Amino acid sequence: MDRLAKFFIICAATFALGLVLFVVGLSTGGVDGFHKVANHNSWLSTGSQSVEVTSTKGEFNKITAEGSLDVVVVGESYYSEAVNDNDLMKEDIKPEPGMIVLRYGDEYVEPKVEFNGNELHINSKQKMKVGVSLDLGDDKFNVWPTAIIFCDDNELKSITVDSDFGDIDIKGVDFAKADLEGDMADLEVKDIKSKGLKIHSEDADVEISGDLRGKTEIDLDDGDVEISTKADYKDYTIEASVLDGVVAIGDNEAEYVSYDDEGYTYKQKGGEDSLLITLLDGEINIDSHDKDN
Repeated sequence: MDRLAKFFIICAATFALGLVLFVVGLSTGGVDGFHKVANHNSWLSTGSQSVEVTSTKGEFNKITAEGSLDVVVVGESYYSEAVNDNDLMKEDIKPEPGMIVLRYGDEYVEPKVEFNGNELHINSKQKMKVGVSLDLGDDKFNVWPTAIIFCDDNELKSITVDSDFGDIDIKGVDFAKADLEGDMADLEVKDIKSKGLKIHSEDADVEISGDLRGKTEIDLDDGDVEISTKADYKDYTIEASVLDGVVAIGDNEAEYVSYDDEGYTYKQKGGEDSLLITLLDGEINIDSHDKDN
């Protein structure tokens, strides 16, 4: 049997499976019917049919989160936003410093939360439980594990996140250092005060704003980087490299000073605080959010 014949057989089998599932779904009551079929067949999943929300509380000044999950870390000025964005109002969640809320669909495993001295550790190990998974086009049937961490206004010693296919949001938090890594994730680090920040991702859009001190390092394959500094961007030592894309500093496109195998590089000599960015494909924009004040 040649390759073309095999290809058409696979296409026909896939179409037939889709047709069977379509007919079964209609005959058993649409989306609800698909859920009923999935309840009686372990090889089929239609996503989460309910959302689990748990909470715990502890004292910590170090955060480590890893595995398959979204991570949200917020200071007190962003509590309300975190509650609204993560649909916690109906759960009667009343955030307070030190609270950790886990939200996940019932098809996923509950992330594990541990306290070790002053360190909070969250681990989310997920794996497919079924052979076929259907996306029914409704967010309530696809609730990815999320850890929402409510912090006080004191400085955290460290934040370490290594997330597989999860977004990372850090807002209104002060920290001495942070090391954030996401395989395929969007990262928003907003209104923060940092003494050292390191970000690595293969495919992500990164937005950073706040008082950035020490060294801020960003290493991306694909995506866009936007940095808005509290201090004047002219005070920073900047080195930004992009293989295929554009670097904009302030209101103007940067003039590159060198080109090598790593791509085009822009350099600015400034003070001790530095912005070091390496990007393969995308845009880099650096500006100061208080420049007009």
